[in-house]
Amino acid sequence: MNPQHLVLADLAYGLHDRHRLDVYAPAEAQAAAVLVFFHGGGFIRGDKTARANIGAWGASQGFVTVLANYRLAPEHRWPSGPEDVVAGWQWVREQARDWGGDPSKIVLVGESAGAAHVAAASLMSRFQPVGWQIAGAALLSGPYNAGLEAQAPEALGIEGPDVRNNAYFSDDRSAWAQASIVDQVDAAPFPL
Repeated sequence: MNPQHLVLADLAYGLHDRHRLDVYAPAEAQAAAVLVFFHGGGFIRGDKTARANIGAWGASQGFVTVLANYRLAPEHRWPSGPEDVVAGWQWVREQARDWGGDPSKIVLVGESAGAAHVAAASLMSRFQPVGWQIAGAALLSGPYNAGLEAQAPEALGIEGPDVRNNAYFSDDRSAWAQASIVDQVDAAPFPL
């Protein structure tokens, strides 16, 4: 353990085995901003432990940094990702003060599939519960237009099903429009 920060591993934010998160908190945090990071993995793989460097970096910069897992496809399909982001946000908001974080300063961050999940949760108001408030979000290289994702295999000359997107969005491509974030942005403005 780094003496500069506290690490709390595998805290449950929900009932599923993948509803686990790790907290990296500066030793002297008081009303710190809270970064909640969702890993990538093409909707079908990935784990928070592969991004421990982000947790350590965030804590070293004075942020309470939370690395969260979420349910994976094909067992859990659209919209399980944004549902898990919201569940993680709710849990972190309730617990943030325990680690020196400020629940009004939560920033959601996602990479790849995690970015798609954060985008849906933060940009599509239908996922946002009463009291939803984030200080901002950062989206890193995610798929935000499921319709274009459906066209990619043919456009790129890839034969066979798209194991990642089909596993998450379904084998029925006509259903992918409901998951196209760019076509359904209706959330109140926030720093992005």
